[in-house]
Amino acid sequence: MQLSSYEAYGLWVTRMLADSDKPVTRTKMAAVLGVEANFLQQIVRRLQAAGLVKSERGMYGGAKLTRPARQIRQADVLAAMAEKAVLESTAQDGRAVRRARDEMRARLAPVLDRSILEWPSPTKVFS
Repeated sequence: MQLSSYEAYGLWVTRMLADSDKPVTRTKMAAVLGVEANFLQQIVRRLQAAGLVKSERGMYGGAKLTRPARQIRQADVLAAMAEKAVLESTAQDGRAVRRARDEMRARLAPVLDRSILEWPSPTKVFS
């Protein structure tokens, strides 16, 4: 299975947040992953919309996971990344999006029902 860039970076960002006990800034994520901060903002927004990530403002702000990493499955992240593409390709209400998300989760769950902690750490891969 080949991942889109959004899917791959969604997994990298989620894994990076799992490795940190503090919020991580877009700037730091962009530096580690070697991409533009604006691109990462789109990734973080998708993860926020799916309820996987939250942002904290202020001097010590940044993004962090909404629940323990061991409870977040790779399939959850991939579904969050794919949702925007579905939203952009349909003029219907949210039912089509939910249906597509549920179908994707059902199809991928046997393969990707692993914690994001099993995805390689980006600090090891990108260093």
